[in-house]
Amino acid sequence: MKNKLLLIALLLFSISYSQINFEPGFIIDKSGKKIECLIKNLDWSNNPKTIDYKVNENSETITISPQLIKVFQIGDKIRYISETINVDQSSQQFSSLSNFVEPNFTIQTLFIRQLVSGAANLYMYSDNNKSLFFYSLNEGQVFPLVYKKYFKNNQTVAENNSYKKTLYDNFKCKEFNPNKIRGVDYSENDLINFFSDFNFCNTESNLIYKKEGAKGRINLSAKLGVSFSNLEIDFDPGLIGSDIQSASFSNEVTLRFGAEFEYILPFNKNKWAVFIEPSFLSYSSTADIRVQRTSTVFEDTVSIDYKVIEIPIGLRHYFYLNNKSKLFINAAFVVSNDLSDSIEYGISPDLDVRSGTSGLIGLGFNYNNKFSVEARLYFPRDITSTYPFFNSPLSISSIILGYQFL
Repeated sequence: MKNKLLLIALLLFSISYSQINFEPGFIIDKSGKKIECLIKNLDWSNNPKTIDYKVNENSETITISPQLIKVFQIGDKIRYISETINVDQSSQQFSSLSNFVEPNFTIQTLFIRQLVSGAANLYMYSDNNKSLFFYSLNEGQVFPLVYKKYFKNNQTVAENNSYKKTLYDNFKCKEFNPNKIRGVDYSENDLINFFSDFNFCNTESNLIYKKEGAKGRINLSAKLGVSFSNLEIDFDPGLIGSDIQSASFSNEVTLRFGAEFEYILPFNKNKWAVFIEPSFLSYSSTADIRVQRTSTVFEDTVSIDYKVIEIPIGLRHYFYLNNKSKLFINAAFVVSNDLSDSIEYGISPDLDVRSGTSGLIGLGFNYNNKFSVEARLYFPRDITSTYPFFNSPLSISSIILGYQFL
């Protein structure tokens, strides 16, 4: 319990002291005043509902909603405008498609990301894995580009491609033809290219606000550490109420080693990762056991030589402290491949070891994307899970060193 409380405290500490950079930018308030400031860049995958900014490094953080400003911009790649627009609430998930061809509009005031600026402006709103696009001409009103999947005749999936008619009716250029417009998919890249072509065709003025594409990457690390393990075995008598036995094994320190394959996910400034870490660990100990059967009492020694290949499959989140240092937290589902045969008794039948599955949480520190150290706590695993009357929780905590060589 003390270990759990310590780990929870460390996790809270890491979250409270983790940093996300405030980056130079500006906001334009409702009166049109431009304010140079520092804006907290969360590298949003969904459009932000609010943003945090401060006038300088030493000032207080201010949180603002789209109702309070017109524009905010970070550097020359991230620009959002505040706009009251018609937002289609229709689901694009196959299981939730509607039977209606028309969009289900609601009026909302939102931050929408500007992708292209010029005679024609392109905007995008992303939420819950759905992206909607909007446009304006010559800084005029913002309108939706309509695309919707729906069920036709309750069985066939059809598409409302009204955005193509909108492009044909409103974007005139002598170099455009119907085939060009028919080939424009409802996607960020296709629409950016189309709007850019239109702007160059009409004014030769075109700006693209597009983040450099974040890239995922694979890391490979060697892991070496120590594990602190202890085991209790209790016999739940069930229907055999006169049969009582239990054993408490000592806390043992053993080596563990393995390799970790980590994939850094290509969003949110590479702060999320998934990992898999095949590792070998063991636990060997003996304990005195007292077995009482009716009026007969047996004294015996029970031994365990537990060896396992465990395979944690989990999710990791990084908290950047500076350019070289970062904290991370883990949560993982653990699959065990038992290598040991049994728990051995002298006067009782041996027990086969079957660990089943468990979970873990961990807290670590990474330096220079090369060296790491992690404190890890496993949820207790019942290594006699196939025996209904036995409860044998094995508790493990580990300190693990890592060296990333790829």
